[in-house]
Amino acid sequence: MRWLDINNFKCPITNYGFIGNNNAENRAGGEWPAGSGEYYLYGGGIWIAGTVDQGPFTEDFGGNTVYTFRPSTTNPLGWQGLGAGGRAILTDPRAVIGYEPSGGTAEMAPLTKVFMSTESDWPFPNTVSILDTYTEYDDQDPQRWNTGTGSNSGKDTGKWSGTPTASTIATYGLGVKVKQTTYSWNYANNSDIHFVVYDVENIRTDGKTINNCFVGVVSDPDIGNEAADDMAGFDASRNLGYAYDSDFSEAEFRGVPGFIGYRFLKSPVAEHDIDKNGDGVIDNNPVLINSVPVYDVRAGQQIGLHAYKIFGRIAGDPDTEWEWYMTMAGHNFREDQNQVYQPFDLSNTPEDQRFLQSTGPFTLKPGQPVQIVVAMMVAKAAGNPGDPISVRVAELQRVSDVAQSIFDNNFLLPVPPKAPALTARAGDRTAYLSWDTIAETTPDPFYSVASDPASALYDPNYKQYDFEGYRVWKSLTGRPDDWELLAEYDRQSVVPRNAEITVQAGVYGGTLTYDAATTEGYFLEYGGTSLFNGHEFLVMLDGATQKMKVFDVSLGGQEIPCNTYADGDDYWYYVGDNSQFELFDSSLNYLSSDSTRNANGINDQYVPGMIMYLAGMALQFDNVPAPASTVIWRIVPSQEEDFGANTTVAHSYIDRDLINGQKYYYAVTAYDFQLSSPRSLESGRTLSQAVVVPRSEPNGLATPDVAPITRISGSSDGIVNLEVVDPVSVTGHTYRIGFKADQTWFVRDIDKPAGQDTVVNNVANQAGGFDYPIVDGVLVKVIGPSIGIESSRYVPSANKWFQERAAGYEVMTGVDWGWGTTVTGADYARIEVRFNGGTTRAPVYVRGASPNYSYQGAGTIPAEIWDVTNNRRLAAAFVEQNGAVSRDGVWTPSTAADGGREYLFIFAQTYDPDTTSAQWAFYKSKSIYSNAGQFPIMTASWLVSKAGMTFTTGDVWKINPYLVNTPNDVFEYKTTARVAVDSLVDMSKITVVPNPFIIRHELMPNENNPALYFTNLPPVCTVRIYTLSGDLVTVLQHATSGAAASGTAVWDLRNNNFQRVASGLYLYHVEDASGRTFVGKFAVVR
Repeated sequence: MRWLDINNFKCPITNYGFIGNNNAENRAGGEWPAGSGEYYLYGGGIWIAGTVDQGPFTEDFGGNTVYTFRPSTTNPLGWQGLGAGGRAILTDPRAVIGYEPSGGTAEMAPLTKVFMSTESDWPFPNTVSILDTYTEYDDQDPQRWNTGTGSNSGKDTGKWSGTPTASTIATYGLGVKVKQTTYSWNYANNSDIHFVVYDVENIRTDGKTINNCFVGVVSDPDIGNEAADDMAGFDASRNLGYAYDSDFSEAEFRGVPGFIGYRFLKSPVAEHDIDKNGDGVIDNNPVLINSVPVYDVRAGQQIGLHAYKIFGRIAGDPDTEWEWYMTMAGHNFREDQNQVYQPFDLSNTPEDQRFLQSTGPFTLKPGQPVQIVVAMMVAKAAGNPGDPISVRVAELQRVSDVAQSIFDNNFLLPVPPKAPALTARAGDRTAYLSWDTIAETTPDPFYSVASDPASALYDPNYKQYDFEGYRVWKSLTGRPDDWELLAEYDRQSVVPRNAEITVQAGVYGGTLTYDAATTEGYFLEYGGTSLFNGHEFLVMLDGATQKMKVFDVSLGGQEIPCNTYADGDDYWYYVGDNSQFELFDSSLNYLSSDSTRNANGINDQYVPGMIMYLAGMALQFDNVPAPASTVIWRIVPSQEEDFGANTTVAHSYIDRDLINGQKYYYAVTAYDFQLSSPRSLESGRTLSQAVVVPRSEPNGLATPDVAPITRISGSSDGIVNLEVVDPVSVTGHTYRIGFKADQTWFVRDIDKPAGQDTVVNNVANQAGGFDYPIVDGVLVKVIGPSIGIESSRYVPSANKWFQERAAGYEVMTGVDWGWGTTVTGADYARIEVRFNGGTTRAPVYVRGASPNYSYQGAGTIPAEIWDVTNNRRLAAAFVEQNGAVSRDGVWTPSTAADGGREYLFIFAQTYDPDTTSAQWAFYKSKSIYSNAGQFPIMTASWLVSKAGMTFTTGDVWKINPYLVNTPNDVFEYKTTARVAVDSLVDMSKITVVPNPFIIRHELMPNENNPALYFTNLPPVCTVRIYTLSGDLVTVLQHATSGAAASGTAVWDLRNNNFQRVASGLYLYHVEDASGRTFVGKFAVVR
């Protein structure tokens, strides 16, 4: 017995047909919610029945061969009568029972263990769900055959007697094998479901066909300790059978008992038409049988659910081959009563009940298995006490619809990102890891399902591209339980503030929802995020008075009052605490603080469509009338929090300080981020795994390197950092980095022909972090400054005659000023305001004029303004305050606290003193405030003059914005490739590690596998080892090249005869391909 324990519905399974029974403790095992001790399922399993020595129970309908269930005295499918007559026409019923409700022998025998996808011996290369299981069993074990009445065509049919043998089974048994697979997830919308797939195969050794076959799943639900008050029901439109507690009360349950259900999802295909409703014709017209519409099945269609039969302790369980077969065929099973065809039963009396769902009839031929898929699920009871079952079963129906959608989408659910392709290189005591970006560029396949509003799995928040980050792992063994997390790199992501709202009591005609847009864009935007305190609340709508009440659960249930007219509008904003709640209409007009309503004393009354402010949250009520009875909601908020460390994404990692010769396992996994459940999924480590054995580099090898960056042109403040992360891929070429007008950048390999030289293009990141491209083994990190002011300096400083109006106001960029600008990062330049006796003709805009900030004439700035970067004179403008003493048409900030509001704007525009020009026509037609987004404002300043001071001729005010990278900026770097250079060979560097070699040295894996390392060898050489007396011990041929070129050779301390060498002093002689030699010695101590 194993457990499906990945989600809320904890359930045992076996490899002999049982599901749900905890046979280890002889009790129910289907527990929901998991860990609650509340049980819903005593047991269940598969039933299979058919005939072998009787042919197909078909009839001829005008030349059409059909299965028919019309009343008949000769066709068992249409039989209606007592058992004796039925036995006369059903002479060869054979049934195998995977679960016997009456407690008889389990007839299926294990062929395999129950494999779990979470364990290392999982027999398949892939998995479907979070937890898959797989097992096989058959009906061929003689020990499983009960020879008593009612089992395996023994005394029951009189065809054989005695002790069953393999031969008996082969002749008189049914002869079937079942491959059972389960799928389980633990996502928010499917954590109460298990899918069971049965593949049923004819394994008869005589090769005979199994005719008139039915397959079914029986369920023995016991809801709580008192099973005698259970009821069963059926939803024909969904093929959903279910059970529930008739009074929705169990003494040991902490809450209201829910429903357990089975939904039939897949069945065999009909090889003949099936007159399922028994009216003698094949058509599309249903016939009501026991108030259920029953339809015919056409050949080529799935047979679907054929029968839903209920039985229990009062009426008894089927217990003979005939009764089992007739039950699965849809008949009332009791042989002492009329076995009328009634495929769908209705439960009217509470009792300990079981139900069977079956499909058929069909022919099961050797080599042609059939598949049946069933979803098992549990769900809470909906509605309120006294509501009809059609209301209370609604949540189970919803869960079953989710199960149907999952099946219809071929079990396609959210999956982890694609595993990155990992490249691993060995270096000297170093491992170089790099990986591709496929995880970032591949869309989530589940998006096509989640984005479909018609799907039961629809999720408007589901992201198509949900990649979030990478994790880098390391292991010394590669075992699943032995991995160390080296690094994690992720994008900037947050889990937003939210509130989970559930109805605790009553029925509301609409929905109460958390309005994130109003919460963030209004309440928290203006009141501050501290208003969102994360307390848990109960919100009550009194059905009698229609008044709202709120209780703070986090404060022990303290009641929170509604604000009144006396408290004033927007109490939440002005008072800034959460001691009251406030009501607004759907347009955020005041309700609770409205004087008219308060005069009537109904400030806290429900209004359809209203919004409640509560502790920073906007709670939106639907536009529906107030309910007649009291409704209580539970509000559980969650604070905004970072998802991960928000480090930015990387595509390389260098692991240093390793031990040469030691084997290291590495893996890189990719994970995603969704606002929905599951929040994040991670690719498997086995999908992106590599092994690295660090070793010394070959003697005479040029070390892969990159020369310092060189600026070819431009004057930006950008920098470039370079790092070799994949030594083998370094080319030795020269590269240039350039920029486009849109601030993206590219890398060219200038050693390649034109048209083939661009190796990286349209890279946007210049903000730092790790998310940069790897160009031929080199990580290229371009860091450009953000738009801003690097420095503002007055020369000489003692003459500085002004100060800023407030912190940061001395000089701001046009972007920071906040009114708008046409200037982009590429337009910024270093500026000098030169008080050299010259002046600048500038438009004057007046604050307080009509219209406000409109053009009011040409004024004067007592300085020249220069673009030092491009050696051009710049245009400017300034503002004056209407009515201010300092308003005189000359830019001269006053000593008043606001400086007379003489704002100075410097334009990224060539100076033009001609007031009749087109440039000035533009100035005259615009407002510097309302039309600021049309002006080329490079900087803005709000200054105040110091008392008794003014500028002095020769003064210079130097403004240095950060200069971003532009198309004028070009950087160059050169690389050195990893190639053998004969002139670099130095044989004297060759060493032996460890020396002396001691039997228990830390580098030796174990005593039986010793390892001695010759390091700093040329890539190709011969190593000869001798005793001190000159006897040749062994010869090592070291031949490496390309990416595998190594400077290390390993000796296992065995001679040419594979014998272990003795302790002693040894000589070694190394000769490379050019004839250079080196002689050394080492010691072995055993």
